[in-house]
Amino acid sequence: MTKYSAISKIVNWFNVNNLYLNGTKTKCMKFMTPNVKQLTTNVILNGKKLNLVDTTIFLGINLDAKFQWSPHISKLASRLSSAAYAVKKIRSLTSVETARLVYFSYFHSIMSYGILLWGHAADTEIIFVLQKRAIRAIYDLKPKESLRQKFKKIDILTLASQYIYENVMYVHKNKSSFTKISDIHSVNTRNRHKLVVPVTRLHQVSNSFLGRCIRFYNKIPENIQSLTCSKFKNFIKLSLYKKGYYNIKEFIDDNNPWK
Repeated sequence: MTKYSAISKIVNWFNVNNLYLNGTKTKCMKFMTPNVKQLTTNVILNGKKLNLVDTTIFLGINLDAKFQWSPHISKLASRLSSAAYAVKKIRSLTSVETARLVYFSYFHSIMSYGILLWGHAADTEIIFVLQKRAIRAIYDLKPKESLRQKFKKIDILTLASQYIYENVMYVHKNKSSFTKISDIHSVNTRNRHKLVVPVTRLHQVSNSFLGRCIRFYNKIPENIQSLTCSKFKNFIKLSLYKKGYYNIKEFIDDNNPWK
């Protein structure tokens, strides 16, 4: 499908659904790997040339043409810094319980939004630093005081644990969209319940949630995978509360993450 036929189909879909694409507000983004040089691309919509951009905001997520998440994380950090300050301010005036409510309704809702997409990025450490700042404010802890044991007792997922949770929940809710090893091999092996990790050419794809969510889910025992969605959700959350992973590598290296 050419870019022109694709645009034509998009415009037609909008017209059928009584919607209108504003050419002056619509942006064009050409996705490519970091080492590929950007080439001039002309895309015409309703007789107007669309602006070719390197970054844009879509549904609150800052998208980058070269699959980099630095622009999004930078803006996210700014918002979370304000949220952490709000939690600290509320805690100075009220109780721990009220500060927790503010944390979940304000800080957590911002932090967890879209985490399935950007949670694997290398520069998420600043987000975790801000999360720890908010937690210290809630429990009136000193700036240098370790939170590793505290996280395991307060029923709040660390940034890494939240990312893991979102990944495995995504798979569990959409299991019919994934292929099991038993679907392609008739041999009855102990790994028959596991999902097939698709072979991809680009590292950006295999390292995205499309590849990671399957690898994370495959670490879950078969009897847990067979649980109903509500029971599965509760089990995963309780397990991640107890572990309090500080980064994704800790989870990957853990031979018994669900015990």
